[in-house]
Amino acid sequence: MTYRKTAYDTIACSGAMISKIIEPITLSDGKTNSSYCGIGEINGMYGQDRIPSFLHPIYIERLKNIFVDVRPYVGFDKFTQEVFIKNQTGYKLTCLRGALNKIWVIEKPAYLRDISSFPMAAYVAWLSENIARRFALDGAAQYQLSILTAIFYNSHFTDDKDLSSTDKQHLASYLSRQLKLSGEDVYNVLEQYSVIHSIDEYCEAARVITGSVSLQQLNKGTLISVINNTFFGVNASENAAVAIEHPPTWMGILLDAIQNQAFYKKTIIGGIISRKQFDDSRTSFLRSVVSMLSHFE
Repeated sequence: MTYRKTAYDTIACSGAMISKIIEPITLSDGKTNSSYCGIGEINGMYGQDRIPSFLHPIYIERLKNIFVDVRPYVGFDKFTQEVFIKNQTGYKLTCLRGALNKIWVIEKPAYLRDISSFPMAAYVAWLSENIARRFALDGAAQYQLSILTAIFYNSHFTDDKDLSSTDKQHLASYLSRQLKLSGEDVYNVLEQYSVIHSIDEYCEAARVITGSVSLQQLNKGTLISVINNTFFGVNASENAAVAIEHPPTWMGILLDAIQNQAFYKKTIIGGIISRKQFDDSRTSFLRSVVSMLSHFE
């Protein structure tokens, strides 16, 4: 299984007891946010005091909707009896992640995959460059790791156990075109790993593909530690760990970084998205997401 519905299906959140959260949400009278695809907001009103706090968007099958906890970012005006936003950055990122997660679950993952190649390119740079830096990989090993990381990113969008020869050819052509890689080199890696199902499998494949002795130390724990401090923000470390396996979270982080470049300027993710090679695709990605959210309102 590679396709993961929510953050709670990733390794980073695998121990979360969300059943204790789902039931009280189901029984509450929540508010829907039309600006973000009609997701449900838990904002402390409407008898929601019994709902435990939660950090990531939750999908409730019975209600066919995604719910987000915005209580850390809002306040209550006792004079107007209305909720107001006191932390715009945290509120917007939480709602944006919820909206992307709803499209991912309710519509289909391909919408997020096909909207732009920018998230994939940034993801490849994010993982492969930080791993290469931590383990002092040479240029050839980093190049192979980049190919493998691109395959890993695309694996998040499918539940297939393997790709057919035709699909491998199509993916090799796509990755070659979008990431300026050798199509032959990509296909050679795809022959060994066409779908990478987990972080553990990615780490094992990285050792095999690169032939690097230093990557014997690479496992899910060290991988998460490698990207742990790559950006700032609300719940940054856990969001980064989730983003390895969950494209809606990764795209939410990117959008937050694009819209708050001054804040992210000195972070690793801020440095990646600011590269000149991404000038056009970064802007196009932002516009496309805004358009997609409007379409699904």
